[in-house]
Amino acid sequence: MHEVTVPTASGTDEGSNEDIAADAEVKDPEQQQQEASKKPKYNSQLENHTWDLVYLPNGKKAIQCKWLAKIKTDEKGEPSVYKSKLVAKGFQQKEKEDYKEEQYINTLAEKYSLQEEREVATPLPSEFKLIKAAEGEGVESEDQRQFQSMVGSLLYAAVHTRPDISFAVGQLARVVQNPTEEQYGAAERVVRYLKSYPTRRRNKPTV
Repeated sequence: MHEVTVPTASGTDEGSNEDIAADAEVKDPEQQQQEASKKPKYNSQLENHTWDLVYLPNGKKAIQCKWLAKIKTDEKGEPSVYKSKLVAKGFQQKEKEDYKEEQYINTLAEKYSLQEEREVATPLPSEFKLIKAAEGEGVESEDQRQFQSMVGSLLYAAVHTRPDISFAVGQLARVVQNPTEEQYGAAERVVRYLKSYPTRRRNKPTV
């Protein structure tokens, strides 16, 4: 059995935030800025429990990942914002061999006790508004951890096979530190949406 190596901040199978700082020392200022932008993204992945360490089945290989870089410029064309995004190399997967979309969705619904909930036609309701809760107004700590786990699982689905939930998951990911009851319910709704449509939707919902 082989232990799975999780994505690291350096973009390789081994590394840490310290590696980013070490690498930055030998790069030019622009490259240093880009390397530094990886830190918060990587730490956010850890805090949101996006992955778990598991053991690979015999004969299987872990899907690799890579960093995508983006630079926003100001009105003068000068670099102003450096962004990084850690993504899995989904093209390495083989359908029905490395993942089963419907099986994963059923597992999510069971994990969060949503198997029997009614179907929904959209990931989020049309009236949903992202309002950050004031200190002390969020859900209890246990529900917060559950929310973080749920959003991490949904993020995995959005990146790998379900881009139709990307916007909804992106909204929910912004409030993982202090979600409200409404936002917790919205995360559950996204799981219910996946359960309602276990394969990627190609048409816009009619309701």
